[in-house]
Amino acid sequence: MSQELKNLDFVARSLVQNALCIASNRQVIQAFKQRNRKQLLQLSINFLDSLNEVSPYKYFIHFHLPGPVSFLRVWKPEKYGDDISRFRKMVVNVQQFLKPVWGIELGRVGLAVRGIAPVVVYEKGKKVLLGSIEVFCDLGQVIAFTKQSKQKAQGIYFVPSIKLFASTQPIAQTTNSTFLPWKALPKPYDDRLSGLFFQKAILGQTYLIKNELIFFGMPIFDYANHPVAIYVTCLACPSFFIKNVIYAVLIVISILVPIILSYFFLVNTQVIRPLTVLNRELEILRKTSGQRLLSPLDASSQLVLLRNASREIISLANIVNGLILKMDKLVSFRRTLEQDNTTADIYARLAWLFKHQFNLKNFIIFEISNSADKMSPVLSHFEEKGISSSCAVKPMFCQAARTSLLASTLHASEVCSFYSDKIPSACLPLQTEGRVIAVVRFFITDKRHLSYKLRENLIYNLQPYLDIAAGIIEMKRYAESLRKTALYDYLTGFYNRHMLNDCIRRIESLARRQNTIVGVLMLDLDHFKRINDTYGHSAGDKILKQIATIIKQSLRESDVAIRFGGEEFLVFLNDTTIEATQMVAERIRTTVEDTPLTWKDYFINMTISIGVAIFPHHGNSLLTVTELADKALYQAKKTGRNCVVMYKMK
Repeated sequence: MSQELKNLDFVARSLVQNALCIASNRQVIQAFKQRNRKQLLQLSINFLDSLNEVSPYKYFIHFHLPGPVSFLRVWKPEKYGDDISRFRKMVVNVQQFLKPVWGIELGRVGLAVRGIAPVVVYEKGKKVLLGSIEVFCDLGQVIAFTKQSKQKAQGIYFVPSIKLFASTQPIAQTTNSTFLPWKALPKPYDDRLSGLFFQKAILGQTYLIKNELIFFGMPIFDYANHPVAIYVTCLACPSFFIKNVIYAVLIVISILVPIILSYFFLVNTQVIRPLTVLNRELEILRKTSGQRLLSPLDASSQLVLLRNASREIISLANIVNGLILKMDKLVSFRRTLEQDNTTADIYARLAWLFKHQFNLKNFIIFEISNSADKMSPVLSHFEEKGISSSCAVKPMFCQAARTSLLASTLHASEVCSFYSDKIPSACLPLQTEGRVIAVVRFFITDKRHLSYKLRENLIYNLQPYLDIAAGIIEMKRYAESLRKTALYDYLTGFYNRHMLNDCIRRIESLARRQNTIVGVLMLDLDHFKRINDTYGHSAGDKILKQIATIIKQSLRESDVAIRFGGEEFLVFLNDTTIEATQMVAERIRTTVEDTPLTWKDYFINMTISIGVAIFPHHGNSLLTVTELADKALYQAKKTGRNCVVMYKMK
């Protein structure tokens, strides 16, 4: 009976995963910011084509604005703007708590399995809600997909508390409730159901035998665990079949009872022995995170086990429950970390775990660089004074980082040779795929903790959390390195040309809002091709790095530098004046001219030509002024190079 409903939670979880993927799409976020319904419609059609191509169910997508207000229905894109907060509590919860929700909920067209995720952006370190995305499919489709359900007559009926959303006449009535069909049983099965059957089905699974038919009823719960509908199936049940089943059961019982009574003590012995062995295995499993170490049971303990059979079974149940609880906490911890945006968020969550769950109040986290040549502290927390935060600057000197094992003062074999502080400590590595990416040092100020119980707590209980965090931290660091590669020029550290339009848009918007001047410098190294032809491209790369350093030293933190081309650079001076712009350009030119650049044993002298234009003095848009600065650079090249030329309006 429950096979048809067994996949509902799995389907709901897959729907919310799809909603989270769509909510993280950059084009979707941009469309939400611009309230662009046309673009959202096109994106949703593309997503639905991909989802429906591999799924047995037909998916739908719905977008909501904060309110919550219906923004776009894929099947009715012309309908929008209506307030849905009265009957769509899942959407209200998502937009209120900014967390994804999945489950069953009643909508305008009936019951559906839904997954809803918020669309958020971060502004000044805070989450800003843009809206929410809902992916859902018809509940009847999910139930009807199983092979068992295809061979049954089935129906779904609303409970009385939601009858306002039903559009058909009641199939069954009692003195205090009315059940309305959403997908009714085919005729003539539905005529044989009673209101009492439905009321029993609300409380739990029930059945009804009537006219050689068996009706099974089971409640369907929504995301808040409230019954919203009754699922009913019908099977044929001839009377002779029931009699034969009863006779067969009586015969089986008459045969099994003597056997059970005859071999009671033997069965007892055979049950208790494997239970005891399994008890020991599970206890080892709980402590060693999956290592299987099984020791045989000696015959002398057999009688003791017989006298304490019930105690062994209870102990086994307690161990299994503890193991399941621990695994559940680890899974919940993993899901929480996966929703964090940066490694700093993950380190902060680890700090909370140390303090509140493991009562470790003094610690420091060291992060190892991607090149594995440097350790630097990223987070520390001390409640005691006099604790040093020094570390073995290089991972090769850190015992925990080098061996991937616990390093502590609790045992002579674990003492780190580098650390010499008088306060006892223990270091645990964060490792993934055999590589240590961070080390956590715990300082033990309470003498009661100086025992092997603390060591056991660190290795058996805390280490699994660190292993989970290590994998996610590595994934976040890799994503951050990819983002930097896409935004920055690897050689100079400046923004690359792909960021030009975005920088122009942001800088121009800020200048207009604050009514300030932006100075634009277009710089080009003179005769740079000779360097490549004479010394090689490696020398050219080294010269470009040194020129980039000179330009950086001449700019403020608020200024923006872009590598515009091979040996061309573009600089935006924010909130400046015409005189200051010319002064910065001249300072860069003279510094380049007076600084000998080095390549191996050679000293190379270079000059640079600079074109200058001012926004909004020379143009109404920053892009136009950038083009004018390029023209001024052309004039500087034409007039002999190694000079600064301000654009002159005709």
